[in-house]
Amino acid sequence: MTTAVDITGPLRVDVLRQALDRVVATRPALRGVFSPAVPYHEIAPARPVPLVHRVLSESTPARRWQAAHDAAAQESRQPFAVGATPLLRALLLTAEPRRHLLVISADPLAADAWSANLIQDDLVRHALAGTRPVGPPTDDAYPAVRRNRARWEQGPAGEVALARRRARLAGSTDRLPWNAPAADADDQGNDALTEQSVDLPDAVVLRLRERIRAAAGSTLAAGLAGVVAALPCEPTRPVTVTSTFAARTPGAEQQVVGWLSTDVAVVLPAPRGQVDDYLRALRSEIFDVLGDQWLPLDRLRDAGQPVPDGGVSVSLLYLPSQLSGGAQTTAQRGPVSGQRSAVSVCPTGADIDLFLLETPPPRADGSRPLVRLGAICTRSRAGMAQTLLNRWHDALVALADLDWRRSSMTQWRAMVATAAVRPAAVGAARL
Repeated sequence: MTTAVDITGPLRVDVLRQALDRVVATRPALRGVFSPAVPYHEIAPARPVPLVHRVLSESTPARRWQAAHDAAAQESRQPFAVGATPLLRALLLTAEPRRHLLVISADPLAADAWSANLIQDDLVRHALAGTRPVGPPTDDAYPAVRRNRARWEQGPAGEVALARRRARLAGSTDRLPWNAPAADADDQGNDALTEQSVDLPDAVVLRLRERIRAAAGSTLAAGLAGVVAALPCEPTRPVTVTSTFAARTPGAEQQVVGWLSTDVAVVLPAPRGQVDDYLRALRSEIFDVLGDQWLPLDRLRDAGQPVPDGGVSVSLLYLPSQLSGGAQTTAQRGPVSGQRSAVSVCPTGADIDLFLLETPPPRADGSRPLVRLGAICTRSRAGMAQTLLNRWHDALVALADLDWRRSSMTQWRAMVATAAVRPAAVGAARL
C-alpha cells in the first residue's frame, strides 16, 4: 500500500524522520515480523524508518513534478523483504525548495487503505507541525483486535457464517466466461504487470449518483452489475467476483493500523430480469457479505465450481472518497500544508484486477475526475483487460440513462455490445 502527500512549505526533514519513527513506535502492525514457516507473526521492537531524500534536478518545475510522480510510481512497485521490519518506508522528493512529494509505502501485510489515512494523520500531526513528539509512545489496539477477530472466526458465530457463505457460493463459478481476444501474440507469456485506466465523464457520474440515491442503491452494486453487462459472453449461471472490504466495526478497530480488510467472494446472479431488480439483488448480496466479512477467503474457495473450459477470474476494488484520499482536506500547520496526492492499488492474484476510485488522486497534469476506472493484469492479458475496461465504461454510461424499472438486463447488455464509441484507455504503464 503506497500513498503520497503533496507538501507545500518549508518542511523540516529531521522532524519528518522523527515523526515516521513515532508512527512505527505507536503502530505495532508496522513492526510485525512475518514468516512463511508459521501461521502467526510477532511484533518486534521499534526501529528507525528508512527515509530517502532526493532533490530532483530536471530543468523546469513541471518536469520535476512529473519526475516526482514517476518516482512515486516506481517506489510503489518495490516489494518489502520477507521477515524485514519495520514494514514502512518513505521517499521524500523535493521538486522545489517549498514543494515536496512524500511517498509512504507500507507492506500490504501490515496496512490497508483505512490504515493509510491513519498513518497520514499521524505524520501530519507531528511532521507538519514542526515539533518533536511529546511523551512516550503508546501502542494502538492492533493485537487485541486481531485476537477478537480470531475468536469470532473459531467460535460458533464464525462457524455459522462459514456454513451460510458456503451454501451461498455452492454452484457458482469464479471464472467469468470470455470469448473476446485475449492478448497480442507478442505478449503471450509476458508476466510483467500493466495498469490501464479511464475516467468516467463527470456528468455521467452525477447522473449515476442521483439514480443510486433515488433507488437507495449502492455504488459497488452498480459497478459489479456493470462488469456483468460488460462481459462479451453472457454468464449462464452465478459467478463470483473477488472484492476487498475495508469496513471496520465502530470503536477500537477504527483507530488501528493493520491489514484488517478482507478479500470476499461476491456472487453475481446470471443477468436476468429487470435492471432495478438485479441491482437490488446485488445490494442485498453485498450486505450479506459485509455481515460475514471476517471469514478468510481461502476457507470458502472449495464451495464454488470452476468452468471446465477456462474463462477469466476478476476482482473489483471499490475505494470511496474516504479511502482514496479524495475526501481528505488539506492539512495546514503554520506555513506548511499537506494534501494526499496518490494511492496505489495492489494486485490480488486474479487474472484481471478492476478498480473503481471515487475522487481519485490527481494525475501529474492536475486532472482529477469524480470517478476513475482501471484494470491491472499481466501484459499477456492486456488486450483482454482493455476490452473489458472499455466495455465496463460503456456499461456505466448506459446505466446512467437507463430506465431501471422498465429496462431488462438483456437490453442493457445489448446497448453495451452496440456502443459506437469506445474511449482509449489512458495512463497505461508497465509495472
